[in-house]
Amino acid sequence: MAMFPVARGLNLIPASLLTRYGLSMGAALEMPILFYALTLRGSRRREADVRAAALSRTDALTGLAHDRSLLHRLDSSLARCRRQNHACALLGVKLVNWEAILREFGRDAAEKSLVVTASVLRSAITDIDLAARVGDHEFMLLLDGPTTPEVANECAQQVVARGLQQSDTLPPGLTLRYNVAVAMLPDQDFDGPGSVRWLRDAVNAMHPEARRAIRPLNF
Repeated sequence: MAMFPVARGLNLIPASLLTRYGLSMGAALEMPILFYALTLRGSRRREADVRAAALSRTDALTGLAHDRSLLHRLDSSLARCRRQNHACALLGVKLVNWEAILREFGRDAAEKSLVVTASVLRSAITDIDLAARVGDHEFMLLLDGPTTPEVANECAQQVVARGLQQSDTLPPGLTLRYNVAVAMLPDQDFDGPGSVRWLRDAVNAMHPEARRAIRPLNF
């Protein structure tokens, strides 16, 4: 808009509203555009910062909590359960046909199977519970108390059943088979790391082709 008053000063065009108020009109038009651009830039920068911060608490592939986040949350939950005399539950979940998927369908399908597993686990818990990835194809579900063995067992059944359903994300005919170990906590003097080791050892000890995919440990 500056060309209009400049042209009028050189006597190239006659005086008009554009020559008198061109700069003001241009500034009025520019300010909303500039404000939008700065807002968009700030939003993208904040989003990048949030994603970077989330990597310290979550698994990059699945978006689930990682093992350090699980241990921190589990220790707090155990302390609260002992103080208030109620129980929570911890489920160890293993995708037992992951290696077969990798051999038959390749790396891409194997990684997709982990992402689908994350979706299955999230759908089986409530907002106050926590799903975490603790190994290549091993996961944990913390059902934050108070909870009961019936609720924990129902959650395990839901995970196993949803894994057997066909997913559009995976190759046709491919289903996910899970083994699940379930324990009510606190149990004995186990702390958070001890409880996680107990569940991991239990689920890894289950045979991949076992007829019973769910193993209750202390109920």
